[in-house]
Amino acid sequence: ENSTRGSGPSARGTCDVRAKRREWLARVSRNPPLVPADLWIAYRMWVDEHSQEIDGATAVFHQFLISLAFGTEMGQKWTGTDTADMIACLADAHLLGDPKQLPEAALVQWLTGALAHFN
Repeated sequence: ENSTRGSGPSARGTCDVRAKRREWLARVSRNPPLVPADLWIAYRMWVDEHSQEIDGATAVFHQFLISLAFGTEMGQKWTGTDTADMIACLADAHLLGDPKQLPEAALVQWLTGALAHFN
């Protein structure tokens, strides 16, 4: 789920990264991090730029991204703003895409792969 369809990590690797994200979520739920504005803006701009590919289903796409990131149904409705906050923080923590990449590049790579799975 880190890359495009057909070239992602093994199922075990995907489970490991999702477990790390859930651990991160448990830690930050006690002391929420500041949302990195540059990554938040990058997320929102990417979604806007790909709105035709998302085919008008942006609310569903935001829900899909949260489910994809954590490997579970999140049980609550996530707005675009909430999703941008969460995904930007995951990118900032190097928990999206290739952790060796700069956070914005990893964010774009992850979103591009996610869109391929969404469609």
